[in-house]
Amino acid sequence: IDITAIPEKLNAKNAVSLFEKHDLIIDGTDNFSAKFLINDAAVKTGKPVVFGAIQGCEGQVCVFDSRASSCYRCLYPHFPQAQIQNCAEAGVIGAIAGIVGTMQAMQAIELIVGSEIFKPLVGKLWSIDVRTMEVSTFSIPKNADCPVCHLPKSQIELRPEESICLVRTIPQIDFIDQNDHILLDVREEHEYRSGFIPQSVNWSLSRMESGDWPDLQKNRDIIVYCQKGIRSLRAAELLMGEGFLKVTSLAGGYEEWRIKSNL
Repeated sequence: IDITAIPEKLNAKNAVSLFEKHDLIIDGTDNFSAKFLINDAAVKTGKPVVFGAIQGCEGQVCVFDSRASSCYRCLYPHFPQAQIQNCAEAGVIGAIAGIVGTMQAMQAIELIVGSEIFKPLVGKLWSIDVRTMEVSTFSIPKNADCPVCHLPKSQIELRPEESICLVRTIPQIDFIDQNDHILLDVREEHEYRSGFIPQSVNWSLSRMESGDWPDLQKNRDIIVYCQKGIRSLRAAELLMGEGFLKVTSLAGGYEEWRIKSNL
């Protein structure tokens, strides 16, 4: 096997020229700036991306191919509205990186071989929580309003940096002391029915993304939560964009609350 190392840092100036020379991109980065750049360059050059990410005890893998399905910005249209540490800052368990990396390698093999016996994760997010070894997979629909993949390729511009408007996250230990707030569960209704934090109101992220907003006072303190704390960041971003002034995302979501509450 002939492996050629490219001693260059990927940036907005060289991404397109590098991607045009290759058939498949495997994303092993640990920060959102790089992931957005990789996605935008891949969409512009028509290349599939094998995405991998680690957050806490959770690992994720997906194949983004805008030619056939959704792209990364269909899931996260803009830079996350929160301070999120990368692997170097927060630390990471090597075994989780090994699981995610192996899954990415398998996805790359499936895409290269192209056999009908393989069903690669095109437009599907595979997730594993190593605390319980629970595995889940859900589809990422193509977003008709995606800021990148709905554009003609000639109009896609690569930006070296993203502006960040921060949404505050609240850790579980501080959440216990919160009283005067609206607790908003942004999971789907069937998830809410299976268990929820007391006194919470259910209004799914999918409803917000379709333009259906909760009837809440915009100057009230709102704590948003989902299953693991990922969808709530997106929901908080949308609520802030709609004029809600005091929005906080609950770190770890319902799952961590349930563990800490011994339920």
